[in-house]
Amino acid sequence: RVQLPRPGSVHYTFDDWKTFAEADAIDTTLGVWVAEIPSNKLAPGSQLAWTAHYVTGWEGKNYSITVD
Repeated sequence: RVQLPRPGSVHYTFDDWKTFAEADAIDTTLGVWVAEIPSNKLAPGSQLAWTAHYVTGWEGKNYSITVD
């Protein structure tokens, strides 16, 4: 799950941007939006990278984590 501060979508990849997918963020009604990323079946050592896209444009930064 990726949390955003405002409405938008999350573009993500598991293979260093060779392929990617998009998940729309859902309003939690708590002042944050969350996008569900299907990462539950990733093997240890796998990497997830993502960036956010808002109505005003791209966030301009990529983020990544490695699964333990």
